[in-house]
Parts: sequence; structure tokens; C-alpha cells
Amino acid sequence: MRGNVIGMTWVGLVLAGGVAAQAIPPNAPTAMRSVDAPLGAEREELAGLAWLDARLQEIEGLVQDPEDDLYRQARRALAREEYREAARLFMELRQRFSRSPYTGDAYYFEALARYREGSSANLARARDLLAEQAELFAEAATREDARTLEARITAAAARRGDAEATARVRAQAAQSCEDEEQGVRSAALSALLNMDSERAVPILREVLAERGVCSAELRRQAVVLLAQHMTSETVDVLVDLAHENPDPDPAVREAAVFWLSQVDDPAAIEALMDILSAGDAAPEIQERALLALGQSGHPEARAVLESFARGPDTPAHLREQAVFWLGQMEGSLPFMRDLYGSLSDRELKERVLFAIGRSGDPESSAWLVERAMDPSESVEIRRNALFWAGQAGLTPAQVVRVYRTAEDRELREHAVMVLAQQVEEAETAAVDALMEIARAETDPELKERVIFWLGQSEDPRVPEFLLELVRGGG
Repeated sequence: MRGNVIGMTWVGLVLAGGVAAQAIPPNAPTAMRSVDAPLGAEREELAGLAWLDARLQEIEGLVQDPEDDLYRQARRALAREEYREAARLFMELRQRFSRSPYTGDAYYFEALARYREGSSANLARARDLLAEQAELFAEAATREDARTLEARITAAAARRGDAEATARVRAQAAQSCEDEEQGVRSAALSALLNMDSERAVPILREVLAERGVCSAELRRQAVVLLAQHMTSETVDVLVDLAHENPDPDPAVREAAVFWLSQVDDPAAIEALMDILSAGDAAPEIQERALLALGQSGHPEARAVLESFARGPDTPAHLREQAVFWLGQMEGSLPFMRDLYGSLSDRELKERVLFAIGRSGDPESSAWLVERAMDPSESVEIRRNALFWAGQAGLTPAQVVRVYRTAEDRELREHAVMVLAQQVEEAETAAVDALMEIARAETDPELKERVIFWLGQSEDPRVPEFLLELVRGGG
């Protein structure tokens, strides 16, 4: 007969899909009595639901235990943010039903309500309630939450000027991980940082230095807290974590590099450049540093990225990232075109083609056309060069040049596709180019494809041209 008392009645059995025919009143609607059978007509089902709703209200008052009812009222008051009423009801529950299964958790919920109500008297009483719960109900399900709540209550009291609470917050923040739950210590660190950052930063440094004792999770939290009060001192701490004296946990190192990238501080940028220049950082740290430098816009960042992009011993994926970020920087095209000639890795070459193709200037288009016409390049590279040349402003005449020099049928097909895209954009010159190819092409299948794309054009000259092909059979 506890919180599930209704579930033990015939109503609960009906709701659970069980059969308790002997418990169902004979006057209940058919939809309620035929539990195993399919539901009847819609009107009967609605009638059954209405009848059930009325019976639930009637039965709830008859069979609910008083402690169940009181606990439910208290939780509802807490949910409605009626904290004073919730605290009163949980206190009544503790006093009236000292042996109830709810009593141990009632200490926590009353403390929570008083904490949220927020007066100094309520904070003091909330702290006492949690102490009583720890002594009397150490196995309560809410004990873990209670420890974190206690730290928050202490922090709130400290912010109000409570000297004892202030001392306790400082003590909690400085304790070793073995002496306090991580959640409590994290809450204490956060509270101390908000109260007194000058005192908090040295403690955070102690936390980050305790690499053999404190857990990695707490150090990660400490990095985030430290980054909220960024100064030249905290930049030094992050540099130490990321590079000079690397933290053993990769996530801590990555977090340190990330926050360095968010700082408009020459020391942070220099640290990122040092991480890359040294070449001994872990790959994931180098990736973070590349991203940070690429987004920084710092004038010296380009030199570091160019060095990374050129480095023949640099892992290919890191070189690709360096090329990508260089492609976002203005004035990097001459370097990219020069770099391409020294590359042998296909994926890295494609990265450069992509970066150059995004520029949209005629010089880049002409350079890409040369790559597309180069027989020493693979067909895939030539196709990609032709595609990106199209994005950079390739003219139909340039496409025809590629088409004429292409010995590979696949590349010629791709050139036709590029022209077809330009036809869709109402390029008259592209129609001229396709008609020229259609006249000269000897491959029947490819010629049919050219004619198909011409047929998609709205150029008034196309019907006459097609008629000419029909008459001439060319």
C-alpha cells in the first residue's frame, strides 16, 4: 500500500492490461470489462474512458495512503515553485511518518525547497537538514544529490557574507580528489571562482597540477572554469597544459588548446605557433592548433600554416588541414599554385584544386585548365581540375580546349557536362561550343549525349541546327 496502491486495485489492473474480471463492477461499460478483446465502437470506448476518469477521482480519495497523498502534494508544490509550501509539506511528512519510505528523501527535498526559497535562515536550516539526512538516512537514494546541494547551499551562504561558509568553500575547493566527491569539489570551485577569482585561480592551478591524484574529469572542468577568467596568468597555465608540460589526458590538452584559440592575446597565438613549430605535439593537439591558427587571422599564422603544408614529413591529414585554412586566407593563391607542383599525394592535390577553384578569378581558372589538359595527371585529377575551373569562371572556349586535347573518353564526357551546366545558365557561347562538338564528334554515344543537352536549351538556333543534323545525317 505505498505509491502504487492504485496499481493494486482493479483499476490499476485494467490500466496495465491485466484481467481481473471478478474485480470489475458489472455496471462498468463493455470497453472496460472486455480487457482481452478488441475495443468496441468509438462511442463505447469514450464512455468507458469518461467512466474511468470519474472512478479514478473517487477511488483515489478512498484508497490512497495519507503519506502517499502528502508526499504527492509536496512534490507538486515543489514543481510549481511554491517553495515555502513544499518545505512545510515535506517537514510535515517527516514529522508524521517517521518510518515512511519517503522520509529519508523528504530531508533532501525540504532542503532543496529551502535553498531555492533563498533566505539566510532557510539556507542554514537546509544545511542542517542535509546533515541530519547523512546521519539518519545514509542509504537514501538522494544522498549523492544531497552532497552537491550542500556545496551549493554553502556557496550561496558564502555569497551572503557568511564567514564560516566562505571558509568551508575554500576548504572544499582545495581538498584532494580522494577526500571529496568530484561533483562537490567542482561546485565548490565554481562558487569560489565567482566569489573571489584571485583566490580561485591558484587553487585551480593546484587542481591542474595534481595529475597523479585528481581525476581527468575534474581537470577538464577546471580548464573550463579557468578560461572564464582569462588573463596573462591563465594563458600561461593553458600553454603549460597544452604544450610545455602536457597534461596526460588528451581531452584536457585539447580543451586547453581550444580556449587558447578563443583568446585575443599575442601570447596565446605565439603558443599555438610554438605547438606547431615544435612538431612534437600529439596529432589531435596539432589539429586543434591548426584550426585555431586558421581562424585567428593573425598575420604570422600564414607562415606556420605554409610550413605545415610544405612539410614532406608532416602527416597527410594535417597537411590537408593546413591547405584548407590557407585557402581561406586572402593572397594565398600564388603559394598554393607553387605548392601543387611539389605534391604527389592525390588527396592533397585535390585539396589544393578545391582551394584554388573557390577563388573565382580568371587567373585561377586558366591555371586549372592547364591541369585539366596535362596528360601526366590522372583522369580523376583532370576531371576535378575541370570541375573547379568551371566554378572559377571557366569559359566555354576553355572547355572546348580541354575536350579537344582529352584522349580519355571519360574526361570528354565531363567536359560536355560542364558545357551543359553553362547552357542551363543561358550561356550562348556554351551552345556554340556544343554545336561545334556535335558536328565533329565521331563517337555515336557521345554525340547523342551532346545532342540531348542541346535539346534542353531554349536558344532559338538549336532547332535549326538539329534539323540540319537530321537532313545531313551527320
